[in-house]
Amino acid sequence: MPKKFTLSPITSFRAAPLAVALVLLLSSNAMASGGVDSFGEVPRDTVDEAYEFGKAVYKGRIKGTEKIKYCVRQDDEVKKLKRSTAKKYRKGSTQKFALALIDCKMPERLVLTTMPREHIPAVLYYLNKRYKLKLEDS
Repeated sequence: MPKKFTLSPITSFRAAPLAVALVLLLSSNAMASGGVDSFGEVPRDTVDEAYEFGKAVYKGRIKGTEKIKYCVRQDDEVKKLKRSTAKKYRKGSTQKFALALIDCKMPERLVLTTMPREHIPAVLYYLNKRYKLKLEDS
């Protein structure tokens, strides 16, 4: 007849501190990483207000501005504004980029003529940072 294996009380007492240490170690790592509540939280003082305002104008969220589909004129073609189409203007002048922005619905109309003058620098700042153009002021 095979002998039954049983844990003695001494063996179970030896495993208890190991289990407690493991639980404490795992819980302390969760607390050190900031927990679940603070994941992805950005301090409000680091928000770029000019960028956020330009983004709001670009997306048509500001009262009094219409939502515009932005396109770029490249070699007598009208292309939707994307990172790949904006790449041509990288490290170029802000003025040249501004004159290339047109409305997709009405390709003969420049986008910047449809918005108030005070919003133009904010939109150009937003697009410059959004597409990493590194435009030069001229």
